[in-house]
Amino acid sequence: MIETGIGCPYYERRSLCNYLAGDYHILLYHRQGYGKSTESTRPRDTSSIAIELHELLLSLEVQAPFTLLGHSYGGLCAQHFTRLFPQLVKRLILVDSTSIDFMTLYELGTPVLNSYISLDQMIAANEVRGTKSQAELTKEVPSHPDGEMKDFLTSPLLYRTVGEEFSLWEQSSEMMKESECFPDLPLTVIARDPEVSALPFIKHGIPADEAYRYEQRWHELQQELSRLSQHGEMVIAEGSDHGIHLDKPDQVIECLLKNKESGAWT
Repeated sequence: MIETGIGCPYYERRSLCNYLAGDYHILLYHRQGYGKSTESTRPRDTSSIAIELHELLLSLEVQAPFTLLGHSYGGLCAQHFTRLFPQLVKRLILVDSTSIDFMTLYELGTPVLNSYISLDQMIAANEVRGTKSQAELTKEVPSHPDGEMKDFLTSPLLYRTVGEEFSLWEQSSEMMKESECFPDLPLTVIARDPEVSALPFIKHGIPADEAYRYEQRWHELQQELSRLSQHGEMVIAEGSDHGIHLDKPDQVIECLLKNKESGAWT
């Protein structure tokens, strides 16, 4: 079961899934408001997303427990699902996941970088796009092949949904902090390479000291995630930025297959 990052289509994971298809039955889905999934009447916090995923799994009669993999914001959703439905998750893989303490990334004395990654700006930008027509969005999105990717990126509902997910990000984290303890299950955290991830910030004019300070804190948050469980481990996807499934898919594949062969992951 794979939870994608914020605003990300599952289409990006198909090549990875095709490689693993001989070893796993894999479920890819779009959260409500993404792709062809309908709009939800629930708020777009991670609790609602976890409940909706649970309802989907019940409707599909998915055999549990299963391995759950979450990337970025999808990792935050996966953490909430695991807290709410621990009996359904056999193994958890967090790929450069958002932490419930993500707000500490804005408390590093990095004013230039903070203005670049401001939550308020990201919320506002998505809300504006959410008011536009599909034709207007077609003129704005980066060049992509026609078909499902174009349809995904030109949906006003997508941007309204993403804007609300961003706006409830902190609330989602606070809900998890107040929830039940994290279950002691096998956990692997795959983290990006901080040396590589700092470079795009610097390229866009962020002072190098701010970029490296941010990446150091992100790395620490990944380490903290790996300590959620006594059976947690962390690996670095060397040479990879945040999109590890695109930059270093072999790292994700190796992690899954290595643990499967050892008998730790079935």
